[in-house]
Amino acid sequence: MEIISFLKNNIEPLEDGFYGAGYRAATYLKDGTYLPCVIFRNTKKTVDLAIKRLKKNKPVVVFLITQQMDTTKLSNHL
Repeated sequence: MEIISFLKNNIEPLEDGFYGAGYRAATYLKDGTYLPCVIFRNTKKTVDLAIKRLKKNKPVVVFLITQQMDTTKLSNHL
């Protein structure tokens, strides 16, 4: 939650009518990989959309990088 607090306090959010507010930043991964543009946002809408697509179509692979994510809702539909 330290990252989210920093983003909310120091970066102006980018509003997206579908996904909601996001925070754009550059970051380094633990292995040293530099990502010049990453958007941090709540994963709920992305997970809900993936579930909807799984029910409607053939499975779609969705990769989410998150510190805390409730995957029980998604895994119950796989």
